[in-house]
Amino acid sequence: MNEVDLIGISNLMNHQFSFQESLNLLEDDENKEVFQLIKNELERGKSIDEFLANYCKDNYAELLEGFFEILSLEKSLQLAIEIEKNRRSLLIKMRKKLFYPFFLMLGTLIGVILFNELCFPSLLSILKDFNIDIHNYLTLQKFIRYFY
Repeated sequence: MNEVDLIGISNLMNHQFSFQESLNLLEDDENKEVFQLIKNELERGKSIDEFLANYCKDNYAELLEGFFEILSLEKSLQLAIEIEKNRRSLLIKMRKKLFYPFFLMLGTLIGVILFNELCFPSLLSILKDFNIDIHNYLTLQKFIRYFY
């Protein structure tokens, strides 16, 4: 069962439809098989909170299992949907805020690699021409190369 199905069930239950009526109204080709399995579970006399989380995707299963212990089906669905929406919204905000630091770090890494491969060897040869010990500089260059 996907997010759209859960939102639909929640909305219909908020408007005084029963769970089974909600399933009947929302049934289509995509969810027909899952809805039929859920209906079969209900006909066997199982409680909705015993099995509904098993048919849910993503984080909904974990959220519903926890909420079913203390809340009604209607409230559990509402809270799970709201928490998942907030989680996705927060994830989008975090990605937007991390965009600049990520590319700053990438640019720095590319700059260090280019410097180490293009500029550093020339600087080392100049130092060598002036009879300066370059052993420490070569060690630094090897250390930088170790990371890429």
